Amino acid sequence: MTDILPFRTTVAETCRSEASVARADLVHQINTYVKRYGIIGVTTDMWQDEYEKNFVSVTVHMLERDTMVTRVLTVYEWPFDTQKSAENIRQSLNKMGELFAITDMAQHFYFVTDQ
Repeated sequence: MTDILPFRTTVAETCRSEASVARADLVHQINTYVKRYGIIGVTTDMWQDEYEKNFVSVTVHMLERDTMVTRVLTVYEWPFDTQKSAENIRQSLNKMGELFAITDMAQHFYFVTDQ
């Protein structure tokens, strides 16, 4: 049993490392796209699961050689005690942009949501 534990730790560390590399690559791709074209499309969605937790997803949309490229940037839990107002959502998305080191998010991103 103890022989398996280091393997699990290694798998978890490998997954975390690969996710970090993929995230850095996506952020670089987004910043390059914004510098090249000036704008980027983003869709957001909010929903509640059966345990009454609220979630937000942020998906970016870019054209690459005349093909639409869509990538989920993040999914995060919305604080249960925070009102879903336009101002709170805007602040949350700006903080998310800062976490991913996406430059000039408010000036270059166009957000679309179903509500």
